[in-house]
Amino acid sequence: MAGSLLAETLSYPDAPLNISGWFHIIWNGEPRYTLVDDDGEWIELLIDEQVLRNTGGPRFLDRKRVRVSGFPLETRPEVIQVITINPEDKRGE
Repeated sequence: MAGSLLAETLSYPDAPLNISGWFHIIWNGEPRYTLVDDDGEWIELLIDEQVLRNTGGPRFLDRKRVRVSGFPLETRPEVIQVITINPEDKRGE
C-alpha cells in the first residue's frame, strides 16, 4: 500500500508535523494505518515498511499510543506521509 501511494505529490511545510495519538490497523485487503488523535480525529498514515520495522512492526504498534512525525500529502492533506513513528511511554513523553 505505502509504496504505491508514495508517488503522490507531498506538501512539505517548513518542519514536519508531530502528532500523538492511538495507532490502528484497518484490515481490508492490504492493511491501512490510521492515527486517532487526542481530539478523536482519524488521520490516515502512509508509512514505509522499513520505518515500521524499525519500531517493531505494525502489529507491535497496533492500539498503542504513538508519536508520528511526517508531512501531509499535497493532494490529500488529511493523509500524512510518516517519516518517524515511536511508541510513547506511559507518561506520553
